[in-house]
Amino acid sequence: MTLKHDNQAAFTLSHPNSPDVTYTDVRFEICQPGYVDWQAIAGNSWTARIAGTFLVRAFATADGQSFVVGPVTVWVQFPSEEEMMVDPVIQAHATNLWAQTLALCTPTNRHELGCWILLNTATDTYSFTATTNGPPAPNNQDSYIYLGAPPGDVPHSPTLQHESAVYAVSAFHTHTPTTFRTDGSRIVGASPGDKTASLNLRIPSLVYDYVETPDGSGVIPIAHPMTSNAKMYETESCPRRPSQ
Repeated sequence: MTLKHDNQAAFTLSHPNSPDVTYTDVRFEICQPGYVDWQAIAGNSWTARIAGTFLVRAFATADGQSFVVGPVTVWVQFPSEEEMMVDPVIQAHATNLWAQTLALCTPTNRHELGCWILLNTATDTYSFTATTNGPPAPNNQDSYIYLGAPPGDVPHSPTLQHESAVYAVSAFHTHTPTTFRTDGSRIVGASPGDKTASLNLRIPSLVYDYVETPDGSGVIPIAHPMTSNAKMYETESCPRRPSQ
């Protein structure tokens, strides 16, 4: 299961060797490993609002006898880079920051812009921290941005008892035009530094940048037209935030 994107589960009870057995008084419970409090699941459906590993067990009656089945393990992951890249709310915010990045580009300097992407599991919605402006980069130097550490979870160390949480699920930043640069081409997409930062922080990082020119080159040249096609890239060194 994945928060927001695949967070619905429907539990059923069956016996592989006795498919005709009729079960009555079926109920399901869930808990987290290390916790002693089991929570009842309403009916047989459950919506994942907290990331992590969970245990599910069933109580039922068959042929006049009551019994317990399980527990079985249910794993709830954070969203992947691929899932976040196609989310329309994230796409709209990324496109807006890209437009601002282009507007800030002048013949003398450029700025990368960035933010943290947050997921509120109570509403299944993405939001964003305030925009961070990278330092001005002269056109004979590479630009960069430092977002700092990701925001902490709210509440801290969420559990089933909290019902939902707000998680930082990815970093995001833009790269800058080469329109006014005079010192060679640069790679497009996630840079080696972006990949290292994502890996060290153990959290995804999405990057907005130009489409390679020419095709297959992996770069854009100097004096690249500012309004050329651009898109979002995965960093790939940490495809999703670990849930453990």
